[in-house]
Amino acid sequence: MKKILKLLMFILPLILVCLILLYHKNNTVVQGKQYKQTTVEKDRELIRFLRMPYANSLKVMDENYNFIMYLSEKTGYKIKLNVAKSYEEVVDIAKKGDADVIWTATNHYVENIDEFGDYTPIFRPVRHGNDKYRGIIITSNKSNINEMKDLKGKVFAFTDINSTSGYILPKALLENKYSIDIYSFFSDIKYLGSHDSVIENVYYGKVDAGAVFEDAPETILKERKDGVRILDRTEYILNEPIIVKKDISEKFKKIFNKDFIKNIPEQIKEDLSVEGFVDANEKEYRNLRKVLGYK
Repeated sequence: MKKILKLLMFILPLILVCLILLYHKNNTVVQGKQYKQTTVEKDRELIRFLRMPYANSLKVMDENYNFIMYLSEKTGYKIKLNVAKSYEEVVDIAKKGDADVIWTATNHYVENIDEFGDYTPIFRPVRHGNDKYRGIIITSNKSNINEMKDLKGKVFAFTDINSTSGYILPKALLENKYSIDIYSFFSDIKYLGSHDSVIENVYYGKVDAGAVFEDAPETILKERKDGVRILDRTEYILNEPIIVKKDISEKFKKIFNKDFIKNIPEQIKEDLSVEGFVDANEKEYRNLRKVLGYK
């Protein structure tokens, strides 16, 4: 009997997940209302939309599902969402032309801009009223660290060496503004993998200071945001571009225009953590290569 109960406890959650996924497949939510995806037909032109793996694939799919269904419903295209397994795979997919639209990451796009030669930026998202962002260097409000020189011999945390606001820009700030060689200045450097991990470790005093994106105290710590103190801010950098194959960019821009963007439901904007989109172009991102340390 106990074995049967254990088996049921294992199977029932799986059945529930399957039912939820089946429901998601046939319905989408816009502004709190459910509607059937009625106009997707087999003969509609297919647009392959690729997203970066900024989180695990299930989370990315879930956060983008309503947006993709809304795009498909309103534009007349049949839009298929894919999530790359890695940043490296995004370049390979672009080289093969196996994606029509790619929502990139700023540093990754700028670093590999010539590899994306068949694509052109058309939009970038707006967050917190801005189409650009920057990194900050923080310490605990309980620490005796008040300026950069106080960090000598301390333990410092970055997110990941590929992170723009969690490594590249803060490292450039330390080197260029303060003439700090991070490898000799700090007693230890930790790469904690995420902004959440860095700010929590700083908050609890497990590391002396760290680098995160500017809105991290508010968005991650929320009501605990006053528990950390900002020592300095990096230069601004543009938010990530959405790039489109050049041979369909004009056609896509006519549909995905300012009126369309303005009318995107609030629930979808909340899902995507954006407030809207603004125009983007390749020249703006080429100009970032020097800021990010690329030739």
